[in-house]
Amino acid sequence: MLKNLSLKNKLAISASAAIILGGVLVEGLSFRDALERLDVEVAQRLESTSASYNQYVSDWLLSKERALTSLSQDAEKSAIVTHLKQVRDSAAFDNVFLAYPDGSQDNANGVVLPPGNDDPRQWGWYTNAIANPSKVFMDNPTVAAATGANVVSLGKALQLHGQTSVLGADVEIGDILNSLNQVILPGEGYMFIANDQGNIFTHNNSKLLNQPVSKLGLNNSDIVAAANSGQERTISINGKDFVVYAKAIDGTKLTTVTVLDNDSLVA
Repeated sequence: MLKNLSLKNKLAISASAAIILGGVLVEGLSFRDALERLDVEVAQRLESTSASYNQYVSDWLLSKERALTSLSQDAEKSAIVTHLKQVRDSAAFDNVFLAYPDGSQDNANGVVLPPGNDDPRQWGWYTNAIANPSKVFMDNPTVAAATGANVVSLGKALQLHGQTSVLGADVEIGDILNSLNQVILPGEGYMFIANDQGNIFTHNNSKLLNQPVSKLGLNNSDIVAAANSGQERTISINGKDFVVYAKAIDGTKLTTVTVLDNDSLVA
């Protein structure tokens, strides 16, 4: 058929084909560039969002730690409960305990401990604080039976009245969770905090507290790799692609993890 066409028509067809091919190539390159720009934008937003949230958590924890170390070594023993109340009120702790090496204790709220659970030396915040006296220990969160609030316990060893005691405090982490809910992510997904054991430290669903990250379909190895590399990773959960980004919270053994539906990023 082309043999019957004039040279002018053949040139016109060739020019048209070249224009179409060029347009397809340009469109393809533009699409590729757009995806690359999107990847860069998502990475930047993940970094910025995680860094801002991590700074908030670090500052929140630091304020609690400072309050816990504010008890003066010169505090009179006869007025110790008054001092404990001051520490409680200064940092909005639920309660503050001073546990002595003989197993006795004083606390700001005047709580009488039930038999069988009345020796603070058996509690995690006491034993861990004694084991590492230069640091403030933070235990894994629990759900308070009375209020349903997420609570963590802190402990710090100190020298008081000529002996090593441990100052402990219970505090709700509602502020951390509320801030978590207000984070604006670059796609559909969620954010949570994991500890160094690969368990969930905070999550909107309190039933997941202290559960392994595998409950969310995640592998802790992917979280560790993402945190170490500083870059997001694409994983598959139930046959669907997700982007995982992780950033360690300075001064803690905690890591903020963001999980995004990959389709929502390119929609």
